[in-house]
Amino acid sequence: MLGLACPRSNASREGDAGAKAENGGTHPLARPQIRVPLPEGWAALVTPDGNLRAGPPGRPLMRIDREAGAAAELPSAEALKSAFASGLKTFSVKGTDLTRTDGFVGLRLTLARTQFDGGTQESFAGLGARRAGTDLFLCSTSPGTATAEVTAALKSCAGIGTATADSP
Repeated sequence: MLGLACPRSNASREGDAGAKAENGGTHPLARPQIRVPLPEGWAALVTPDGNLRAGPPGRPLMRIDREAGAAAELPSAEALKSAFASGLKTFSVKGTDLTRTDGFVGLRLTLARTQFDGGTQESFAGLGARRAGTDLFLCSTSPGTATAEVTAALKSCAGIGTATADSP
């Protein structure tokens, strides 16, 4: 399990929204930690732009983006697929496998790449959206990721959760 914390912005240790600041104002609530269950042996790093990259050591194949306050807008499977497919240059989407639970939508995509000899090469990618607290987390794997790794990445995405910084 990986836990990432956001800065607490001078919040009190209890995260009390009504705690008085020295200047008479109030402290904001504690910002949540992000909890991501990673497969055995995977590592994670936070990029300078705030994204999380995870995967086997030296091969970060999953990306997680946080959209603060956007949990009300869980995207549809079709919206995820369309947004992903619009960025593909050498692949086309050949098939999809949908997983939907309360607060999560995930797609395992079968991709096809036309080879210069006229044949096609099949590969896989995963897309997911997870609602956790008031935030939306968008997950994706790189095209060409092995099917078992796509499955593991989607399981991690579905398990994303939040807790206050004072939670164990």
